[in-house]
Amino acid sequence: MSKKIFCLLLFNILLVSYSFSQSQRNPEQIVSDLLESKSQNSELIGPNNQAFEDLLDIIHNPIQINSASKEDLDQLIFLSPLQVQNLFDFAQNQGSIKSIYQLQGVKDMPIETLKVLQNFIRFEEDESQYSSQKYLKGQLIMRDMFDLDNASAYGNDSIASKYLGDKHHLYSRLQLQYGTNWYAGITLDKDPGEGIFKSHPNYIDFYSGHLLYSGKKWLKTFIVGDYSANIGQGLALWTSTAMGKSAEPLNINKRGKTISKYTSANEYSFFRGAAATFSISDFELTIFSNYKNRDANIELDPDGNKIINSMPETGYHRTDSELSKRNNLLQKTIGANVNYYYKALNIGIGGYYNEFDADTIIQNNAYKLFTTPKVKMSNYWLNYKYSVNKLLLFGEVASTSEYNVALSNGLIFSPQNNISLSLLHRHISKKYYSLYINSFSEYSTPAGESGIYLGMVTYPFKNIELSGYFDFFKSEWLEYQTSAPSNGYDYMININYQFTRQFSIYVRYKEKEKAKNNRIDDNPTFTIHNTNQKKIRLHATYNSSKVSRIQFRFENSFYENNDVSSGYLSYIDYKHSWIEDKISLWLRYTVFDTDDYYSRIYTYENDLLYNFYTPAFQNEGTRIYTQLRWKVIPPLRIWLKYSKTWYSHKNEIGSGDNTIEGNSRTNLKIQLQYIF
Repeated sequence: MSKKIFCLLLFNILLVSYSFSQSQRNPEQIVSDLLESKSQNSELIGPNNQAFEDLLDIIHNPIQINSASKEDLDQLIFLSPLQVQNLFDFAQNQGSIKSIYQLQGVKDMPIETLKVLQNFIRFEEDESQYSSQKYLKGQLIMRDMFDLDNASAYGNDSIASKYLGDKHHLYSRLQLQYGTNWYAGITLDKDPGEGIFKSHPNYIDFYSGHLLYSGKKWLKTFIVGDYSANIGQGLALWTSTAMGKSAEPLNINKRGKTISKYTSANEYSFFRGAAATFSISDFELTIFSNYKNRDANIELDPDGNKIINSMPETGYHRTDSELSKRNNLLQKTIGANVNYYYKALNIGIGGYYNEFDADTIIQNNAYKLFTTPKVKMSNYWLNYKYSVNKLLLFGEVASTSEYNVALSNGLIFSPQNNISLSLLHRHISKKYYSLYINSFSEYSTPAGESGIYLGMVTYPFKNIELSGYFDFFKSEWLEYQTSAPSNGYDYMININYQFTRQFSIYVRYKEKEKAKNNRIDDNPTFTIHNTNQKKIRLHATYNSSKVSRIQFRFENSFYENNDVSSGYLSYIDYKHSWIEDKISLWLRYTVFDTDDYYSRIYTYENDLLYNFYTPAFQNEGTRIYTQLRWKVIPPLRIWLKYSKTWYSHKNEIGSGDNTIEGNSRTNLKIQLQYIF
């Protein structure tokens, strides 16, 4: 009997060791796989997502698990909030963790998750390797993306170009790191249509830079330049990309570093100035400042007062009109936050003051009547997190200086090992507004919104995951394209079945009902009625070998407004790697047919490193893309992506200045990465 037990234990050890060894892949591929997984679950992630860039930084500078803070672990967005809490508690109670095998004792932490986790953490025996190194390393990225077709605004032999620059989207980034504490970076970006040479006023349209110190003692963070600031649940201050409702029903609380370097090309959602975080006993003090110019349309009244009519956030400066709004308005922000940590409790309190160099700001949209920025405004907040056993509580209350209040409170609970639940309540006064609000919400401008969200993940049978959420929301004020108070609901059900280690399939159903203005013969009206959108998806993945993968998807979309529109999308996707992943090739063929914009369907596409791409498909047509990644020599990598979309029954694509003559659109993307 003892021999059988010994053999069984030996077999399990060998099996686990083999499983962990299989996850040793290059860092870019690990993050790319995580990026793809997240994007399949969200349609609203923008092309510049800071969270995934942070993951790649962590792989190169793994978290020391024995001394990691909750904030450090919260950066691991592939872990659920309860998994983060369980991992933190285990590390605190264990004393010293020597290897990944000990982490099998963490509650609700499957082997598959540990296989990913081991790429982002290090152990005590590695400490001298990291702390004693003094070295300079970094990377240079250069990227060009453009359509091979000419849009109307670029002109031709007989028509002058309306845009000041060419159609190339150029992007460059230099990142440097010295040791494990010092970071620096510069980012340059030119959008399509913008000028780049000195003959144009904006020969460098957007530039960004930072110098960051990250430590473990009394000075935890110090940054000068461009940075992100994220606090609480985003009711008052969250400048990074935020993920809302998704097919991961437990990820409803905000997670991320309070202060982090900014490397994106988004031209408005960041601070430019200086910030620092100090750690004193059980307290952390963060102070931050922002001093930058932003786009605005400014007029002077007869008395010479500055009147702001609009503050564009597109970042486009392609025409004389757009250039006239570039960096016209000076914005100044200063604020502070104090965090107190006591065992499993974290309480934060703080506020910020913002001022524009103007006399009046005018808003012409009725739905933004109560959310027009003020020349001088302040916001304050109190937030908390508390965990006990298998329960995580979190929330925030925020207020303006006029005592308009916003609330968000939630919990995540795992009553048994095979089931986890989430609950979130939110209520935002219709007169509450923050310049940097980025909270969990249904509406892009959530003033006046209230809602209850319920989520669940369970494993009813072996190899089967059942997940879903239900969200009921209402608005006591107008919203974009909704000219009256309204309510609605949104729910999702997802069933994932892992047939074998190589083959998995999931089925997902989503339905959303919300009010919109009536659209009858395109005449504007101010009566509203409920619209309903349904989507059903079937997705299968087959890993035929360690180097090959095949994916298939079919999705149907239905939209009911005054009439009914519908559509479908289907694709087959193939990826293969050669020579120990030195060369990787992606291929995809997509067919789509939707009645209109309202029945459009989103789907993620593999793209260049650091570039997030989730296009929407509408009308009828086909699309192909192929992408090649080649490690030419150890420090040099090249990405090349070619895509072409054909539309049936169309003689032109796009509208206005971006109209392309013909029934097809071809795009080329090239990227070089040099690591040193």
